[in-house]
Amino acid sequence: VVKLLCAYSAHHEAICSNSPAEVRAWVSETSRWSTRLHHLELLPPARVRQLLVGGADVHASDGSGDGAPTPLGLARALLARDPAHEGASLVVAAAAPWSRENHALFPAHVRARGRAAAARPAARPGGALCGQ
Repeated sequence: VVKLLCAYSAHHEAICSNSPAEVRAWVSETSRWSTRLHHLELLPPARVRQLLVGGADVHASDGSGDGAPTPLGLARALLARDPAHEGASLVVAAAAPWSRENHALFPAHVRARGRAAAARPAARPGGALCGQ
């Protein structure tokens, strides 16, 4: 229950007071998780997708710059343990460059740019448009 509360934005500090040792240990381990997406292991795939489409940053960290975990790093580690984890797969897919395959995982403004780019004529090396 505590993990789910944290995944849905409960404050770690509020949970720690008067909590059992295992709860305090988990809160300590995850204290550098700065976004809801960091909790992807606990979230249903639909919620992970919702966060990504809402603009969640797969590279988010606590800002300390000293190896702080990111949702992408957590997703890769999770997939190493559980290759079938859907939420982790979504995060890894969203971290890849835009493509038709991962288009639906991006926020609306990014999807619009992707559609616009796909609609432009392709350029050949040297600057000539294909078909010229």
